[in-house]
Amino acid sequence: MGNEAIGTMLGMLRAKKGYPRGKLCRGLCTSQMLIKIEKGTCEVDKFLLDMLLQRLGKSPDKLEMILSEDEYKRVRLIDEIEESIWKGEREKALSLLAEYEAGFVKETSVQKMFKLRMRAYISRRIDRDMKAAETYLLQAVQLTLPGINTENMMNYTIAGNEMENLLALGLCMFEQGKQEQAEEHLFACKQYLDANVTDEEAYAKLFGKCAWLIAKLYAKKGEYTRAYLICEEAFVKLRRCGILYFMLPLLEQLITCGAKMGIDGEKSKWNIYHEILTELYQDYGRPWECKDSLFHNCNRMTCHLDSEFIRQERIAQNLTQEQLIEGVYQSPETLSRVERGKESPVKRKFEGLMENLGVERGKYCGTAIVEDYETLELKWQVENCIGRGDYTAAEAMLQKLKENVNLQWKMNQMMTANYQDAILHGLKKKSAEELLAHEKELLLLSYRAGGEGIRVPLRNELMVQNQIGTLLRELGRVEEADALYRQIIGTVENSRMDKHYRYQIYCLPNINLAINTEDERLVSGGIRYELLCGNGTLLPSYLHILAHIERKTEAAKEPVRIMQAYYLCELFFRESYQTLLKDYYQKHFGGNLP
Repeated sequence: MGNEAIGTMLGMLRAKKGYPRGKLCRGLCTSQMLIKIEKGTCEVDKFLLDMLLQRLGKSPDKLEMILSEDEYKRVRLIDEIEESIWKGEREKALSLLAEYEAGFVKETSVQKMFKLRMRAYISRRIDRDMKAAETYLLQAVQLTLPGINTENMMNYTIAGNEMENLLALGLCMFEQGKQEQAEEHLFACKQYLDANVTDEEAYAKLFGKCAWLIAKLYAKKGEYTRAYLICEEAFVKLRRCGILYFMLPLLEQLITCGAKMGIDGEKSKWNIYHEILTELYQDYGRPWECKDSLFHNCNRMTCHLDSEFIRQERIAQNLTQEQLIEGVYQSPETLSRVERGKESPVKRKFEGLMENLGVERGKYCGTAIVEDYETLELKWQVENCIGRGDYTAAEAMLQKLKENVNLQWKMNQMMTANYQDAILHGLKKKSAEELLAHEKELLLLSYRAGGEGIRVPLRNELMVQNQIGTLLRELGRVEEADALYRQIIGTVENSRMDKHYRYQIYCLPNINLAINTEDERLVSGGIRYELLCGNGTLLPSYLHILAHIERKTEAAKEPVRIMQAYYLCELFFRESYQTLLKDYYQKHFGGNLP
């Protein structure tokens, strides 16, 4: 799926919503540019694409992106600026912000908006100057949402980043004592979210922050029941999506409001969750770990560097630079600059290189080649059902998915066949030997490994490799499985792109290798990684492994770890695993878990 397909997807989403082009792109780009984006005839960078998708109520995390060095540098800079502000490093934050500003040949409204929101963050977080923060936020809001106010908010399309700006503005109002103004503003934000954000994960992230702020308003007025109920609603939505980030602020509100309502905090599940998560952050998180910034989120993106991808794929296929540039560049020196990250290919050149490599990829691509976002969402539903062990539901959804995708594309063949094998394996309808042979054939559809050409796998390739590892372990070939997991982990860790931007590639091989080896370094690193990325569904597994490790050295800690894993299973709705842990605890320690 190249720019044409991602543009088509945007156009179909926009038409389905009934948005005129001018409404969708207002404050971001011209209608003429949006026409070109929808037709796939112009370049669109990650930041603009993210905001367009978010304005349509969808999450960019379901895409797999190949970024230029420049795009990746900007992503890193924004994160580094936020980190410096949270740590109180004012001069470093300003220096990084100046570097961010200097990196653009032509500044866009999106780039200016990020700059203003970081200045607001510095004013509020470090300078404690709420008035200055409010001024910067108003400028940021009006830059990309010109003319917006509380009364007309529903007439706009609002991206996630823009909603965060609006929520931060509401917080500034609240902190300056403008209670009524803040309340009116934040309820308008909630009304917009409820009506327009249709992606479950995108909604959970934003609603959690909005609910936390509205609860502050309720609590200020002594309306603790209302504060409690809206926090509970937001907390459940985060739980269902496995999102760890922003849970602690909501839990703190729930415990405080519950106490005011006469709920025994010592016995409440909220208190248990809070104690476990707080201990994990203390033991494994970074001392400055961000817990309640409105500008921070859980991270589930999957990104690759164009320079690394092109070079490693070329080497894996045993192609010379001269062979790869045929019909694309006149001189191999140009490709050499691309592979060294000194130059990024424009859209037409990138697509030419991908064609010569036989890779079915655009720069901004789903893990399936589709033109409608709903099919992409269906693909994730299939994967989630398989992950939960609900193979009957997965099989029905997979049939629908097959009907909605073009199976002439190798990427779609690999994806659907891998899901089919996972279902057959789960239902025990095919032997592990047969499935292993088939999965190895699937991998060869797009993944070649040759010396230093071994690259970070794409998401579909990772899912096939993970299934291969699972089958090898089942067949007793654990060393082969571990070697495969180490190879995948090595490609990510040896990349110039930080593993923080490859959650969906890194987390599975790391947890599987940790299970096989019971290596404490892998477990500690895995827990730190989950906290860093703001995700929680793998935490019970890591704590279970840790319990086994500590049994050999510190027996007294094992029942505590099992209990923690048990309650985290409950927290993230991992019912079958929770039952397993309950039985384990009863068998080994003679007690009953609720």
